[in-house]
Amino acid sequence: MKLQNKFLLPVLTGAVILFLANSSDPPNAKTGAPFDGICSDCHGGGSFQGTVSVSGLPSDIMPNTTYHLTLTLTATSGSPTKGGFQIVAVNSSNVNIGDLINTGTETGTSNTGGREYLDHRGAKSFSGNSVNWTFDWKSPNGPNGAVITLYFAGNFANGNNSTSGDAIENASISGTLMGGGTP
Repeated sequence: MKLQNKFLLPVLTGAVILFLANSSDPPNAKTGAPFDGICSDCHGGGSFQGTVSVSGLPSDIMPNTTYHLTLTLTATSGSPTKGGFQIVAVNSSNVNIGDLINTGTETGTSNTGGREYLDHRGAKSFSGNSVNWTFDWKSPNGPNGAVITLYFAGNFANGNNSTSGDAIENASISGTLMGGGTP
């Protein structure tokens, strides 16, 4: 029995460290995009429902322009207490495009597989039925006519400091680059 306890403590300590690391900087490639996994690879079991949306990206995107974006989680069923998200911007070939720019301490960027991801840095509390984050995205110089898609996922969490009891929603938004030259 003592031998089992010797191994149990390090395993539990490692699990706690892993969870805390993910709540402040989640693993990349969990946006729900066709080339990514999704947050529900780990989180799940919650009965919350809601929508995740991005505002501030026009359907006609101008080249070499910085857009101020807001990602919002809106609960439509249940009362989640915490939220998180991840977003990636790609062209029609699923290649990274533009530059996601964190504008404060609530978000951060990192790269995996040649793609740049922006996500929450620490879960954020819902206020009423919603929670949001703001950040910038700078469009590329070109090419003209490029279709750009932002894929994103949101975590509607119960705040139990575990991956259980959470619900994930994902969505995307697209626009077309109007003008510009070689990227």
